[in-house]
Parts: sequence; structure tokens; C-alpha cells
Amino acid sequence: MSTKKDVNDEQATPPEQKLPAQKSKQKKHDREEVYLPIFVELVFRFSGLFLVLITLIVTVISFVSGANLLQIVFRTGTTMIVVGFMLLIINSKIASGALEAAMCQAEEAENKTGSGLERIEKIGQDIKA
Repeated sequence: MSTKKDVNDEQATPPEQKLPAQKSKQKKHDREEVYLPIFVELVFRFSGLFLVLITLIVTVISFVSGANLLQIVFRTGTTMIVVGFMLLIINSKIASGALEAAMCQAEEAENKTGSGLERIEKIGQDIKA
């Protein structure tokens, strides 16, 4: 027998590689999924839908009234900008209100139960006494 290694022996088998489906499942489990409150989500969805519907209504009414293409584009663009800006302000107010409410709830829960460190210190003092 020869002491030389066979060519096939030199090529080490690659370590187990995860399939793409397994990788995506692992990524889903690794990161935390954050969802908006249902009220805020509905406001965002309906505001986008409202903007699209208003834009379509303005476009159709402009077309039916006999406006030329430049006027239709100008009216539609102006409507999108103005209504979109108003919806942006409304959405930001609602989102900041929801965030403030969530922060108040978190503070109340923390004040009610105390922080984890304070509870551990109390337990430590009870054990020493």
C-alpha cells in the first residue's frame, strides 16, 4: 500500500450547509417581530387608500370636465401633494399619541412592579436579614 493520500481523501467533505428554506426559518426565529397597534395600522392603511381614491376622483372629474392633459396632471399632482401632506400630519399625530400612550403604560407597569434590579436587591436584602 502506498503512503500517498488518494485525491478523493484530500477533498474534505464540506460541513453541513443549511438549505435556503432552513436559513429563512432561522432568520424569522432570530429577529423579533414588531407589530403596530391595530388602530395605527388601520389609520395608515385607510389614509393611503383615501389618497389614491381622491387622486383618481380628481383625475376622472378633470377628464370628464374636458380639461387638457397638462391641467389634469397639474390638478392631480396638486391634490396628491396637499392631501398627502395633510394625511402625513394626521398620521404623525396619531402615531405619536399611540407611542406616548404605550410609553405611559410601560412606565406605569415599571413603577407598579419595580425594575428587575430593584427586585433583585430587595430579594438580596431579605436573604441577608
